[in-house]
Amino acid sequence: MATGERQSFQELNRVYDDFLAAAWAVHSNSQPALVSSGQLAQLDAFDAQADRMRDLVRQLTDAHRAAQAEFLANASASLAGLRGILAASIGVLLALVAAIGWVIYRDMIAPLQTKLVHSQNLLERQEKLVALGTLAAGIAHEIRNPLTSLKARLYTLEKHLQTVPAARKDTDIISAEISRLERIVQDVLSFARPSDPKLETIAADMLLREVQD
Repeated sequence: MATGERQSFQELNRVYDDFLAAAWAVHSNSQPALVSSGQLAQLDAFDAQADRMRDLVRQLTDAHRAAQAEFLANASASLAGLRGILAASIGVLLALVAAIGWVIYRDMIAPLQTKLVHSQNLLERQEKLVALGTLAAGIAHEIRNPLTSLKARLYTLEKHLQTVPAARKDTDIISAEISRLERIVQDVLSFARPSDPKLETIAADMLLREVQD
């Protein structure tokens, strides 16, 4: 209840008490039936209290309407505030969801995509190496066959040139180069069909002599 409505209601209670007093005075009048000046005065007081009550009822009605309008205005303001809070909450929730989605993408999805791309690149590289190894193995076999023929031909040639020292030196160089080519071919085959490494110790002077030759 608003302040003005409460005051009007209290004033109405007081006027109602006065109205009851005036009505009781008229009701308890023991004068003759003829209308006298005292009776008229009592009726005037009664009418005055009734008028005051009507005025206070109208004031109370106006105060009630004003309080109702104020209540509706406050309710509308509260609803507007609630709508604003709800909209802000939805905005914050959407921002939070977007932030969580970005963190999940950064910490989980992006690394997986990077690993996938790396795996695809590694797979393509392995496929290329396999194709290169197959090609290298075929080339190595094609080179190895002529080298075998050359080596056999050189062996027969060395028997005929045993009496010529200068020619013997040339055949030794050719034999060494054929052996080096065979090692290169063997290395290519080992690359094409890799096996477990076999380590061994060799003398450094042998490598230096090969380089010198």
